[in-house]
Amino acid sequence: MFSASVEAVLHIAFREAVSRRHAYFTLEHLLYALAHDPDGERILKGCGADVARLRRDLHDYLDQSVEKLKRDRIIRHFGLSLNRWEPDNGLKALHTGLVDAVQVIHNIFDQAPEDNLYPLCEELNVGVIARVPLDEGSLGGKMTMETKFPKGDWRAMYFGPKNLGPTIERVEKLKAMLPQGMTLPQMALRYILSFPAVSTIIVGMRKPEHVRQNIAASDEGPLDAALLQKLKVHRWDRKPEPWAD
Repeated sequence: MFSASVEAVLHIAFREAVSRRHAYFTLEHLLYALAHDPDGERILKGCGADVARLRRDLHDYLDQSVEKLKRDRIIRHFGLSLNRWEPDNGLKALHTGLVDAVQVIHNIFDQAPEDNLYPLCEELNVGVIARVPLDEGSLGGKMTMETKFPKGDWRAMYFGPKNLGPTIERVEKLKAMLPQGMTLPQMALRYILSFPAVSTIIVGMRKPEHVRQNIAASDEGPLDAALLQKLKVHRWDRKPEPWAD
């Protein structure tokens, strides 16, 4: 149990975070509250702090919020790029009403954004940029168990011993269910386009033919409901790993 004075400081700090519409309660909010509390001020002075300057600096730091940056026309829009395999990390921030767009990994394997993130984005009118739509290349359909990437290529780590085998096994299962006349990359891109929350997709293109193929997939639009449902069983929930950083 906290003492009354500690509870008062915590309350002030929390209220400061809420009033500024910050998504998280941080040490800066707590220090700000301490600098405005008589007991806290004495402690800080005893540690040699310039309390008046500390108050000003903390106020300026906390006031550099997204809301102020927009108000001062320093920025027009604000977005978040969410961690790999942790799409729910951005939910609290979205509830502040300050986020205009999110960038998140979404593909046939990584379906977690569909659970909570996408419904909230639709509710709050937040744009969605889907990245890694081809799972770093595996959903391009050309990789095999023998695939090797050159030294210095990030994919050499991502598709290392722990990930290459399980990935190729899953890709082969997808190939076996491809509708006639549809390629794996087309199905992968159209899968993402089947979700109204998605505004656009970031997909790698190395050749002019890739551009034409991707545009064609976009023109085809969403997958039919039956195929979309079949792809649900290919969901692959993973946890962050050092080789995936």
